[in-house]
Amino acid sequence: MDLYSIRRKNNAATKGSIFPLISQLAPDEGASDGSISSQFCIFKGVLWGSRVIVSDLDHIKDIYAGGFFGKGDSSGSEPRFDAPSFPRTMEMIHSRGLGENAHDSGEAVKTARESFREEAERLLLSPEESYFLAFGLGVLSVRTESGQHLSLDELFTRFESNDSLFPIRYAAYHHFRQKGWIVRSGMTMGADYLLYKDGPPFTHASFIVSVQTDQNDPEPSTPALTERDIDSLTRISGSVSKSLLLCYVLRPPGLNLKDPQSLKAMKICEVITNRWDCK
Repeated sequence: MDLYSIRRKNNAATKGSIFPLISQLAPDEGASDGSISSQFCIFKGVLWGSRVIVSDLDHIKDIYAGGFFGKGDSSGSEPRFDAPSFPRTMEMIHSRGLGENAHDSGEAVKTARESFREEAERLLLSPEESYFLAFGLGVLSVRTESGQHLSLDELFTRFESNDSLFPIRYAAYHHFRQKGWIVRSGMTMGADYLLYKDGPPFTHASFIVSVQTDQNDPEPSTPALTERDIDSLTRISGSVSKSLLLCYVLRPPGLNLKDPQSLKAMKICEVITNRWDCK
């Protein structure tokens, strides 16, 4: 992955400090020289289905700015803290027990949107992002909706029970994050991940990543790519000036993917493909 092009955005803002999350380090109260304490702020999230939700406004801002993790509940991308959308407002009005009266009064909706401004946006973290923040960086504490704290092993088990391929996808996600890439969802491109050098506000994605397992691996395994699949992905990546990266997650025979320790035994093989143009 040494030969690749980085396309910077023309209107990109000045790049700030991103990855790892260090913006919450606080000065040591006992230090007279203003040195920085070694204690990280632990962000708090709640497990909701297969995702983790972060509601604290300061935590949302720091997590996203510290590596572009997650997406806004209302915005669907970068978290925004202006007035919430109408559907989100109505959802919050009903959760407060205001009932149908809010539909009959535009003033009630307007007032509600202003009062719910800061609590409207929540940060949605994917399973891979959540586990990387909790396990890889150790800066996220996750609880259930009932308030029960989840250990790393319990969190891994919850994610694996929802998606048997979670260990495979996380191994690839951790690999690229460890190499300094900003990893975002590649769903819009029909793939697993998009890799950014500096993040979506500053550069375009350099790679489209499709996570694969060996064809001889037992279940759970990813569906084998056909020639048509590879051709389609290569055409898509070429049309948006990106390279297709096939990420093979290799595991030894008999590895139990339900065990969190299985992550240590996995190895990553990267294959970059480009469409040859005879012209």
